[in-house]
Amino acid sequence: MKKFLSMILILALCLGLSVCALAAETDEQTSAIKVTITKTDIKADSVFNTGGYGSLKISEVMKTEPGDWGFESYPQSALIDRDGSFLFPYKDTWNRYYVSDGIVSFVCGAYQDHYFMVQDENDKWTQIPDSIGYYTLDGEAIYTGDYNGATPFKDGYAFVNDFSRFSYEEIKSLLIDKNGDVALELNDKFTERATWGGGTYIDMYSTFGQGGWFSEGLLLCWTYADRMDTQTHKNESIYYIDVTGEKVLELDVSEYAQASGFYEGLAMVESATTGKKGYIDKTGNLVIPCEYDKYSDFKDGLAYVIKDGKYGYINAQNEAVIPFEYDSAFGAGGGLASVGKDGKYGLIDYDNNVVVPLEYDDISSFEGGVAYAVKDGCVYIITEDKPEIILGDADNDSELTILDATCIQRKLVGLSVESYNEQAADADEDSEVTILDATAIQRHLASLPTNEAIGTRK
Repeated sequence: MKKFLSMILILALCLGLSVCALAAETDEQTSAIKVTITKTDIKADSVFNTGGYGSLKISEVMKTEPGDWGFESYPQSALIDRDGSFLFPYKDTWNRYYVSDGIVSFVCGAYQDHYFMVQDENDKWTQIPDSIGYYTLDGEAIYTGDYNGATPFKDGYAFVNDFSRFSYEEIKSLLIDKNGDVALELNDKFTERATWGGGTYIDMYSTFGQGGWFSEGLLLCWTYADRMDTQTHKNESIYYIDVTGEKVLELDVSEYAQASGFYEGLAMVESATTGKKGYIDKTGNLVIPCEYDKYSDFKDGLAYVIKDGKYGYINAQNEAVIPFEYDSAFGAGGGLASVGKDGKYGLIDYDNNVVVPLEYDDISSFEGGVAYAVKDGCVYIITEDKPEIILGDADNDSELTILDATCIQRKLVGLSVESYNEQAADADEDSEVTILDATAIQRHLASLPTNEAIGTRK
């Protein structure tokens, strides 16, 4: 009897070991997304992805010549494409390049809401040369306006402060379209100038009304009651307007201290009492509670946030899609999310499988079918190994129909879709999926002029 029981026990242990081995194999999942990583000879310290292009920064260069406006050094910026070709070579500047709607915007930060002026001993004022510039992708300068303190283009419009046709005493805040035409002139506090001292012979000029990135048909605006104390000033109002200037949504500043533009139907709001971040929909309803310490805009259905000191990615239902286990994150897109641990960065898929090892010194988001990384001072270009697509086939059903335009529209406002191909959805091939891609598909189906490549295999 004892011998029989021993045999059963041995058999059970063997089965148990087999089950454990199978479980171990199952845990070691591999991603369905495959990439090619190419090392280049391009030098950079950091990089971010803008519309599929790499906006690079390289170490600061000391400046000692006259006319440097008191700055000790400048970093250098450049813009490259996925082939490693320079669109804009390195330039000594604090500014960053942004690409959207087929327009290259050269701007300091996401937007610049104050303007530096230098006064010499003879009371002569000179503007520090950090005005925004707009260019075509082949480097041609466009628009003659001297825009200082402005945003890159987004969804066909940019918010700018115009100095070209008005004096510094009469700053004009405008919403301009892709032709450079004024779509909307903002008045009231947007024309009221604030001035405060920043040191000997330096004053900073600003206005009491400001605007953010235009997105999804709305411009985020906010006003200050007092701009003299730059450390403690609070927003007097926060609201959203459409291209006609009509106020669509206003937030209660006793409830929210800050907000962002709308992306995929959601906008970040910061609690005025706790400083935590959450998200509202376009009716102003708080759909994701203010419980996070940092945020990103939603892209590809995900946003990164910080909880308990760690980064993770949530979806529009406030579900943790990628767990809170990372030290940093830079955004999602194209099925991949950028993350960092212990000072090294890489890309994972939405099932938290590593696609690009966390061994780089910096890495961008995956956008427009490409990501950029830096290791040991060299730029690496990361592209997805993708099967052939039908341009415009956003819903991935191997045919081009009106449902593809609907798929894009649903995705842009944060609604669920059964299947989505971001590369195919970029119907106008400007490296960004916007409502213009849905329009291009509709025009193609109606035999109206549009991108001739729509419907072809790529």
